[in-house]
Amino acid sequence: MNKQPLWRCVGLLILLWSLLLPLFTPTQTVVMARAATAGNTVTLDTVTITAGNSGTFSLRLDNSDAVASGQFRFTYDATLGVAITGVQITTRANGFAATGSAYNTNNAALLGYQVLFYNLSNLTIAPGSGAILTFAYTTTANKSGNTALSFTQTILASAAAQSLAVSGVNGSLTVNLATATPTATATGTNTATPTPTATGTNT
Repeated sequence: MNKQPLWRCVGLLILLWSLLLPLFTPTQTVVMARAATAGNTVTLDTVTITAGNSGTFSLRLDNSDAVASGQFRFTYDATLGVAITGVQITTRANGFAATGSAYNTNNAALLGYQVLFYNLSNLTIAPGSGAILTFAYTTTANKSGNTALSFTQTILASAAAQSLAVSGVNGSLTVNLATATPTATATGTNTATPTPTATGTNT
């Protein structure tokens, strides 16, 4: 029995596969690249406030991965009289806890704040978008200006404690001086001048 045609057929199949394989490889690479670039993004708010008032700003998470915990650090101008007084979890992160505190930036011109959010019940924040944290702050009455809220650290982790890809988008805080309200000036009341009374002459 002549086996040469069989080997020739196998050789042709191998050659055909080697020619077709490059056609599939680029498509697979593109799909994987798109999945990788979807990633996760954290964004700090852009806020404007009147000096002497207090308020809150948010940290937004846009995620394609389920997130189980995270840690963030950001800085802002130390000369504007802004003090961050606490952090709270939003409804999107129900069941999670958050703890925040100031940290030393080693730069007298910048204040720093750090926050850790986590849970002890194997919960995750499902893929989606929206605020997960809110920061409370106060300002003094006589300072104004603008400061960036600049990330210095962004960490996200999965339920398996694996690090997740994440990028940070900085926010800003603008403090304006209060506009003085004009004070009404009292208008004086005119007093009528008495009319002289003629005096009769005796004859």
